Amino acid sequence: MRWLVLALLAGCAQKISLISDPVGAQVRMGSREVGSTPVDVVVWSVPFQHPKARLTFPGYRAMEVDLGPDREPLKRTWDLLSLHWKRAFALVPAGSHEVLLVRRHGPAGSWTSEEAGE
Repeated sequence: MRWLVLALLAGCAQKISLISDPVGAQVRMGSREVGSTPVDVVVWSVPFQHPKARLTFPGYRAMEVDLGPDREPLKRTWDLLSLHWKRAFALVPAGSHEVLLVRRHGPAGSWTSEEAGE
């Protein structure tokens, strides 16, 4: 029982997988460059912080993903109690986000049928 209490007090880290279409988008968390998609990021549960990942790709609009919901403390507690050790200790992703990046367009009404997806 002591090891369970120590594990819970040690801090909660969750590994989250980020995937994008198109593949190879650059991922930043704050000022830190994380890599390019597909990539796994580790998010720590720190009170009153809302971790976000920003994905960018040349010719596409930037997209920001809120990773806050992925770091629920009860999720980690359940992983520990149900013996999902790898997920509980951030050795494998506990969740994933698939991001569809949108091309940059001109003003509305100036798009070609290919750009509009028709």
